[in-house]
Amino acid sequence: DPSSGSAALLELARGFGELQKLGWRPRRSIILASWDAEEYGLVGSTEWVEDNQEWLRTQAIAYVNVDVAVRGKLFSSSASPLYKSLLYSVSQEVPYLDTNQTVYDHWVEEFLQGQEHAPRGRHSDRKSRPPVFPLGSGSDFTAFNDFLGISSVDLGFSGPGSVYHSNYDSFKFAETFMDPGFKIHKTLTQVWGLLTIRLADEPLVPFNPVSHAWDFKKYVDELEAVVSKKLSGAHLPSSILSAHPHRGGRSQKLIKNLRKAQRTLLRSAYRYASEREAFIAQFGTDCTAVAGARQERCIRTLRELNDKVSFFERHLLDDAGLPGRSWFKNVLVSPGLWKGYGSQTLPGLTEAAVDGDWKRFERLEKRTAEIVKSAAGVLRRGHHH
Repeated sequence: DPSSGSAALLELARGFGELQKLGWRPRRSIILASWDAEEYGLVGSTEWVEDNQEWLRTQAIAYVNVDVAVRGKLFSSSASPLYKSLLYSVSQEVPYLDTNQTVYDHWVEEFLQGQEHAPRGRHSDRKSRPPVFPLGSGSDFTAFNDFLGISSVDLGFSGPGSVYHSNYDSFKFAETFMDPGFKIHKTLTQVWGLLTIRLADEPLVPFNPVSHAWDFKKYVDELEAVVSKKLSGAHLPSSILSAHPHRGGRSQKLIKNLRKAQRTLLRSAYRYASEREAFIAQFGTDCTAVAGARQERCIRTLRELNDKVSFFERHLLDDAGLPGRSWFKNVLVSPGLWKGYGSQTLPGLTEAAVDGDWKRFERLEKRTAEIVKSAAGVLRRGHHH
């Protein structure tokens, strides 16, 4: 931590240099960054993001974070849900170490093995897709994701038996025990490189808002469960009590605007997906096969489709910030107040419910629903700069 990530970054840079010698030029600019003073409170990356926020806000479409690249053999990722399809796709292209499996095969296998031992809760219908977790904190994606709403992803290989944050975390340890021959490092760099090239080069930005909308439904379901549990022993405003004598009805009433916004977002996401498919059916994946007025229309549609998903998460920020910590603006996800690096989805609302502050909850519920509804509107109609 973070030398495995720094080594991978240098190898990534070398790989891009080799591609450039072969004549490759990315369609979108790629900036490589190595951040200072991360352990002191993400100082380097945060200062840089704050200093450059004007152009980042209007131009940056993605941020890819690798910190501890290797502390085990298991691939894992936390990200904006927009990245899910891309992560599954890229990991299917990269061989896992020297085996005939792909990174994706190994990721699925590990996930299913873990599920066999996991207690079967209400939510654990055995999905074969491995999880991509929401972003918490503890690394340099924080300013991008939580302050500016730039869609971010964090990658690495983890697992048991690491000597993280100790004096034993040395080159010798990495070479001897963690990754003899640096094969895991190589694999991670290939995933990182391919992911970056696809983000930079695909004419249609490879973000999938349908995954995002389904994950948002899960966040709302989880919030409803927190509210319901809290209500079992809560003192409620009489307006809610009289309208809904039954607890289930009450928790539904408390999040009714949010639930409506969630359904709107899902519809808008599916609509976007069908617009994208229609574009590919009509023009192919870019505008080189058509000419004249048709090409102009193609270029205009391509730009609209890209802007809708590239800047989608900018519209999930609340300028006022989260209650008590206004720097954090992302209403969908933030570091949990009491979770260290762990993430909390719908943080403002979840914290209000846990505190039993129903006035604050009702205010935030309406506000969050408005924010999500307007983000869904941008996905549907586009955003005119």
